[in-house]
Amino acid sequence: MRKKFKVLLLDDIGKEGTDILQKKAEISYVNKYDDQSIIEALQNKDALIKRDKGIISKKILLECISTLKVIGRFGAGLDCIDVKTAEDLGIYVVNTPFANIEAVAEHNTVLMLNLAKKIIQAYKIFREELNWEKSHYIIGKELFAKNVGFIGLGKIGTRTAEICKNGFNMNIYYYDIVKNLEAEKRLDAKLLNIDELCKIADFLLVSLPLNEKTRKLFTEEKFNLMKPTSYFINTSRGPIVDEIALINALKKNKIAGAGIDVFEEEPPRKDNELLKLDNVIITPHYAAHTENAFYNMAMVVMDVLRVLEGYTPKYPANNPR
Repeated sequence: MRKKFKVLLLDDIGKEGTDILQKKAEISYVNKYDDQSIIEALQNKDALIKRDKGIISKKILLECISTLKVIGRFGAGLDCIDVKTAEDLGIYVVNTPFANIEAVAEHNTVLMLNLAKKIIQAYKIFREELNWEKSHYIIGKELFAKNVGFIGLGKIGTRTAEICKNGFNMNIYYYDIVKNLEAEKRLDAKLLNIDELCKIADFLLVSLPLNEKTRKLFTEEKFNLMKPTSYFINTSRGPIVDEIALINALKKNKIAGAGIDVFEEEPPRKDNELLKLDNVIITPHYAAHTENAFYNMAMVVMDVLRVLEGYTPKYPANNPR
């Protein structure tokens, strides 16, 4: 009988994923997420799968190079893994780049609708104060024919733009380092520089990966360019935005409101002012938390097993030598 592979899970990946793994691998877990704890747990392991917890640093990779062959990312974002060092050491990194597109695009739309229609404010006043008159006369806005701007028009941004265009006849504008010719043709999307985008957008959505070029990309200067009637939405990564600048823009009414699913520090501190502002809708980094997306992300186990069995993965994030 073929010896089973040894796989370390940093988080629970759901029954579907673990059932597939257990047919060919011995699974173990870790409950501490500092470098040393992960290094100790990774000894003699063939593979590692991570979801939310832990950072896979260069130190970890160097200590575990003798047996580690592949790292699976339950999700799409790779800012939590030193992908380049893994590549240099001959370790595959695989992820699920298409798994949560629909979930996050729908979440973007939900935040836009809630902000525009002031649903949370009306709900709180009516439910907590039982004040029909005050809540009944809250006046919102429509998304129809408004300008929506995307900072990054990749897979999730494009799907969100489709919903905005086809569902609400919104005007699509975007900033990206790569022209999205398909979106320009099909959705009449218009490429602008980031300053022009800030000035024109009624709804401005961040849809970028986190890396050294995008870290703190959105600053006080950018918020100052936005219209006082506009809304800011971030469901990608918190450190892309200067959080203090966002808080100041909201407190000084430089923008009308914000929908935030991600923070610079997660979980955020209890005294984080974003949690206290009435013109903010907060969700706990769960834009991708749908049954379909969870299943799709759990299927990273298939690529992990492909690598361990000597095959090329379907969704490699690097090209190890």
